[in-house]
Amino acid sequence: MKTKVHPDFIKASNLIFVSAALGIISVLIAGKDLSDARVASALIMVTGITCATAHLIRRGVEWVRYFFMASVVIGTLLAPFIWGINIKTASEIIIYIIQGILQIWAFILLFKARSTGYIPDSNLPESQQ
Repeated sequence: MKTKVHPDFIKASNLIFVSAALGIISVLIAGKDLSDARVASALIMVTGITCATAHLIRRGVEWVRYFFMASVVIGTLLAPFIWGINIKTASEIIIYIIQGILQIWAFILLFKARSTGYIPDSNLPESQQ
C-alpha cells in the first residue's frame, strides 16, 4: 500500500529537483573544467545529496525536512562567502539567486504542510485519494 504524502511535499520535492538541475546548468554555463576531479566530485556529491533529499521528501520521510532545513539555513548564511569565492559571472549569480528562492519556497511548503494538519480521507477509494 502506498503512503499518502501531502501534496505540498510533492511540490517542494519538484522545486528541489529544479534547484539541482539549475546547479548543473550553472556549472556548464560557467565553463568549469569537469575533467578536474575536485569540480566533478563536488558537482556529483552536491547534486546527489540534493536529489536524494528531494526523493526522500517526495516519499514522505519525516526527518529529511529537518536535514533540508539545516541545509537551507547553512547555505543562506554561507551565501556571501560562496559568491566571493566561486561565482564569477552574472549568469552564475542569477542562477544562484533563483536556486535560493526555490529552496526557501520548498522549505516554506514543507513546514506549512505540517501546520495544516493534513489527513488523507481514508473513506475514499485509493484511485480518488
